[in-house]
Amino acid sequence: MVDEDRRRTLEAAAIESADQGLKGLLLLNGGACVALLAFVGSTATSSSLRPEFVPLINVATHSLIWFASGAGLAVLACIPAYKANQSYANHLHNPTKIKWSTGDRYASVALGIAIFSLFCFIVGVVQMALSLTDSAAVPTIPPVITRLLKSIIALIFPWV
Repeated sequence: MVDEDRRRTLEAAAIESADQGLKGLLLLNGGACVALLAFVGSTATSSSLRPEFVPLINVATHSLIWFASGAGLAVLACIPAYKANQSYANHLHNPTKIKWSTGDRYASVALGIAIFSLFCFIVGVVQMALSLTDSAAVPTIPPVITRLLKSIIALIFPWV
């Protein structure tokens, strides 16, 4: 019975840590969105806006897209994470109907989406950092990344 209690405790801890990780990604990207919205809003409506700050506002807007995408992906990752846990529970209830590997596939999808959410945060931070250190080197989103994002969005939301 001790091993069963230990397994349940470890399983609950694994689910809790995954839940906290997704919340952390949402908080990182969402907080960056709020901060950039405040910055762009106050800077763009300022009566003393100098022309040299316009490229910085443009970069902030591009970074905002990355952060918003990361926040959306963090929320989206909750769906396959839920389906993974549901598949594992269904397998334990009826092993002949649901395979354990179904839950593993859902968990892998959730992990991939979460990693891409973190990638979006990193790209947004790097874009802002580069623009703040060298205003002449205003970074843009590489076309390869843009095509990749469009493909992923089309795959997830085919009606868009």
